[in-house]
Amino acid sequence: MYFDIEKKYRFPDHVGRCNRESSCGYHYTPKDFFKDNPDELTAAGNSIFWNTPQQPQQPEKPNDYFDERTMLATMAQYERNSFVNALRTVFDARQVENIIKRYKLGTTKTGGVVFWQVDTLGRVRYGKVMHYLPDLRRDKTKHPVGAHSLMGKKDFNHRQCFFGEWLLSLPENKGRAVNIVESEKTACICSEVMPDYVWLATGGKSGLKWTEKSAWAYLQGRKVVLYPDVDAHNDWTEKAATFRKFGIDVSVYDGLVKIAPGTQDDIADHVIIDLMRRKQVVNDITAENSAVNNLVAQNCAVNEHKAAPVTERNITPDNPIVADMCAKKPALLRLIEALDCEITEVSCNMRTSEELAKLARRIPDNNAFDPDELCKMLGINIDDVAVMIDDKEILLCPQRELYYRKDTTPF
Repeated sequence: MYFDIEKKYRFPDHVGRCNRESSCGYHYTPKDFFKDNPDELTAAGNSIFWNTPQQPQQPEKPNDYFDERTMLATMAQYERNSFVNALRTVFDARQVENIIKRYKLGTTKTGGVVFWQVDTLGRVRYGKVMHYLPDLRRDKTKHPVGAHSLMGKKDFNHRQCFFGEWLLSLPENKGRAVNIVESEKTACICSEVMPDYVWLATGGKSGLKWTEKSAWAYLQGRKVVLYPDVDAHNDWTEKAATFRKFGIDVSVYDGLVKIAPGTQDDIADHVIIDLMRRKQVVNDITAENSAVNNLVAQNCAVNEHKAAPVTERNITPDNPIVADMCAKKPALLRLIEALDCEITEVSCNMRTSEELAKLARRIPDNNAFDPDELCKMLGINIDDVAVMIDDKEILLCPQRELYYRKDTTPF
């Protein structure tokens, strides 16, 4: 029989457990009783206790944090960092440096990468150590481990936050939409390809308790898009419903489920494929230009006279305005040929340098390259391209938007 230790309420005799439970199995709990008799719950009041008195609640142990100097000490020796070296296979040096600084990547003695978790107050909460292969896939022979474990901090009481959370505190990110992915690698890659958003990572299926309201405190008032791996799409869709109860404007991206059903792909897998394809295009065009230049040099030696520059080949665009522009700036003709451009319209509505700069930062499609890539393909100095843009002799505009829809939603 159950009873109220304060003797304010008496349960009926049939509420209890049989002493011969192992044989008859009878056990009718107070919970079952109140479920069957909801009116009695009001009569019992809130001061009722069963079985044993409540134990006093233990005070919560305060969170531990890493000294910022510990994190800064790891931000070096990137030449042996397996993740950074893998990033160099798809990004140029400037882009890799951006990622390192943006996410405060660290390096271990064994060549691992430290994904530091820094909150909006600048506190270093956690560090995850991982190793990567040259193809940007995780080295599964080496298990992820917490930085505190490697440092011998056995009683380190950590509480994780979103990877990249500190980016929310930067003034330039105020009001920007937030995209959340699972892996730190994906956040790093997508942040450089689609920089108009703040990219955060949960750090895997375990670790950060990101369904708790406290984890979402700094996302209030922002638009949030979840980018789950394909096999986690249903789970994240359910989580989104919970987050809406916290007042978060959240949606779930379903593009991967449509194009790669039944896989474990994440968005980074497809972005990497596109980046590698772009890099191959640059290398192919550079090799072709080098071969042409070598052939011209050989002809010059044989014929003992200076050959006409490669940029002045007798290929004239049909449009007279474009032809005149190419005559003034032969490098423009090489630009048209290298990118296989089609002249569809000549407009006198020129964009300002600021507008062109914004376009250049947004990688509109596979035919758009950054200035360094263009100069490498065309064999010209980057200053020449800058002058041509500043003089409004060439106009850059996106042909189609692969990474951005018209409403600025990715893909």
